[in-house]
Amino acid sequence: MTDPMTIDPEVWFALICEGVQRDSQGRISFTNVVSQFRLQKPPDDSGVPPHAHVRGLLMVGLIGGFGDFVADVTLETADDVELWRLPEPWKFSMGGGVNGSVLTGQIDQWLTEPGTYRFWIRVRGLGLELPVRFEVAEQIDSIPVEGPESQ
Repeated sequence: MTDPMTIDPEVWFALICEGVQRDSQGRISFTNVVSQFRLQKPPDDSGVPPHAHVRGLLMVGLIGGFGDFVADVTLETADDVELWRLPEPWKFSMGGGVNGSVLTGQIDQWLTEPGTYRFWIRVRGLGLELPVRFEVAEQIDSIPVEGPESQ
């Protein structure tokens, strides 16, 4: 049961990237945001199986909440098969002058099959489940950036 003094946070952002910086005004910049990882296919006679190195920073931003929270982080297939679980959950507090929280963790996983995968961030006791979706594929596609500023 949720503490009656708890206010559920809202999702601000969730992504995988290779770097993050904060400027003098406290704004956050992400570098090399990733949604696809290339499946390498060594020669058949090499004895090395196909593989994709899923590596970077898992970044989740939450705003507007109040209380102490605990979140479990897992990596799952599109069929909800759990492949990995962060050994210790993310613990964070919001409120008392802190109106947001940025959670980050280094990810370093090897996958051997193409497909859709998700890192799930599940905040205990709230029912807040946040997927961070990515693809493993032999060919990486360019994702178009659209809008008036992308011209």
